[in-house]
Amino acid sequence: MRFGLRCGDLVDWPTVVEKYTKFVEAAKYQYHVTDFDSAAELDEFKMLREKILGDNMIIDSIDYMSKAVKDQSKRIIAEGAN
Repeated sequence: MRFGLRCGDLVDWPTVVEKYTKFVEAAKYQYHVTDFDSAAELDEFKMLREKILGDNMIIDSIDYMSKAVKDQSKRIIAEGAN
């Protein structure tokens, strides 16, 4: 089973908390982690969230790219991996 948080998840705080809680519970079970401060870690995520959202670092990339493709003054560089 695989758990993960995406940057886009930061837009919806309840989703972050839900996914994070599932991840921590799985890690505790799988790796026998007993000493872990979830509240402190969530506080760090919340600070990152405020910074990322405050600086508009998360955008709708489909909309952004669609507009850029139509704008002759824009140049697009794309990278593919895997």
